[in-house]
Amino acid sequence: PDLKTVYRERGRCWLTGKNYEEALSDLRRYTELVPEDFAGFFYQGIALSGLGRYDEALVAFDNSARLNPNEPNTYYQRGWILLAQKHR
Repeated sequence: PDLKTVYRERGRCWLTGKNYEEALSDLRRYTELVPEDFAGFFYQGIALSGLGRYDEALVAFDNSARLNPNEPNTYYQRGWILLAQKHR
């Protein structure tokens, strides 16, 4: 597989194990190489949310929504973050 695929798949695997720092590192590399892929930003949002970095997660989900406005999971995740921020 090419380098882009490696970064994306490694990032997804890290997320599965809740290794958010590792996932974020690989997914950031991936979105540098493939800035048009909404999933890379979506997965970054998941990692950032898992780290409690909610403001950054919202930016990642905004990028994801900009690239694929018809993906409902992006808005669902944003809603959870906004709820979490409200209850801090």
